[in-house]
Amino acid sequence: MQTPESPDGSRGVNGSSDRARLTVTSREVDRAKVSERLVALTFDAGSSAEPVPQILRALAQRNLRCTFFLTGQWIERYPDMARLIAEAGHELGNHSWSHPAFPALSDDKIREELRRTEEIALRVCGVSTKPLFRPPFGARDERVRSAVAEEGYLTIYWTIDSWDSVKKDITPQMITDRVMRQMRPGSIVLMHCGSEATAQALPQLLNALEAQGYRVVTVSELLQSADGDR
Repeated sequence: MQTPESPDGSRGVNGSSDRARLTVTSREVDRAKVSERLVALTFDAGSSAEPVPQILRALAQRNLRCTFFLTGQWIERYPDMARLIAEAGHELGNHSWSHPAFPALSDDKIREELRRTEEIALRVCGVSTKPLFRPPFGARDERVRSAVAEEGYLTIYWTIDSWDSVKKDITPQMITDRVMRQMRPGSIVLMHCGSEATAQALPQLLNALEAQGYRVVTVSELLQSADGDR
């Protein structure tokens, strides 16, 4: 797969050019083929915002920038948290407006979900979500990817699911162990803003990544570092 690029006019993290050099296709990305030890930690936001300050502190202590996929309803409910994420220089992606399963939606409804979220992200955070889209529940098919691409978005899946949203009573140590056990250069890791266990795990996870020589980057930075086909 070619390194994806974003449509003209999309804005990157604090005006960076990483997103501006990406091109949208209807083929999804779940990892990147890289020669360096790079990893993208991603955080989906659709439920609670309570752990977000702790997550942001852990990243700020190491001067790291990550990618946050926000739903429009989450931005509407927690505008101050959304602004904090953007003001800290993190990259925003579109996670739909109301977190439905996209294969069950019409193309028109898909467009509405994406556009409403983009509008509120621009209004509240002053940052575009283009060209990155994370499908709610990970639910997608060829039609969904094509409709999303027509709206200027590239579908971003994941390499490693931390299980922080699916495994009951998951602990910070379990998250760290699971992620590190599957870690490979070019991985995209799925975590959630509403997970207290993730917020608690983050410092030790970052320590473990550093100990193994990994550098945490945004999804756009990861894709820009790709060595051709993934």
